[in-house]
Amino acid sequence: MEFPDYRQYLTYIPQPIRARGRDFAAVTASLFLTAFFLFFAIRPTANAIAELLGEIKAREKSDIQLQEKIDQIIKAQNFYNQIYDRLFLVEEALPKNPQIASLAKEIEAQRLKENLDLSKLGYSSLVLTDETGGKDKKKEAASLTPINFTLNMAGQYLDFKDFLKNVFEQRRIVHINNFEIQQAKGEEIIKLDISLSGNTFYLNYHDSTTEQQ
Repeated sequence: MEFPDYRQYLTYIPQPIRARGRDFAAVTASLFLTAFFLFFAIRPTANAIAELLGEIKAREKSDIQLQEKIDQIIKAQNFYNQIYDRLFLVEEALPKNPQIASLAKEIEAQRLKENLDLSKLGYSSLVLTDETGGKDKKKEAASLTPINFTLNMAGQYLDFKDFLKNVFEQRRIVHINNFEIQQAKGEEIIKLDISLSGNTFYLNYHDSTTEQQ
């Protein structure tokens, strides 16, 4: 049994249709190759670009934060320059050593000014430190240390009132914790026996490494 030969019918297919078929195959192959290179070749480059963009954003954020800190430092420096001439007030309010002599001198001056009789002036015991020693200031810490004192005086009420007013107006911080007033015995002029206790403060510098141990 013989099969008919269909090859003769190929001659009836128009030539442009054959050309379009070959062109479609070439385009398909090109698209496939392009997709292949996009996935396997360009993808790592795209990932690298994305990582670089992420690093750039992170650095921009760090730069913004750094600039904010620099602005804060500049603001603090400007504020410090404004109050620099008044820093001595802090030293007078909270000295770096007890300065008992200056406190006693001030109390004595105010007592004499108001005509008060002083019978007793006492202070709590102190542990003095060498402020000018060879310690490293970076390893030192300051703590607020109180100095307790007691006063026994005699005088008139208004004079004692002015005495307390003058003491409180001093730059150094002084607290009066307790006071007692009694009428003096055997006095023709009305006088009061006054007992008071209070405290003041100073900055006590000590080695911070000792506390850490």
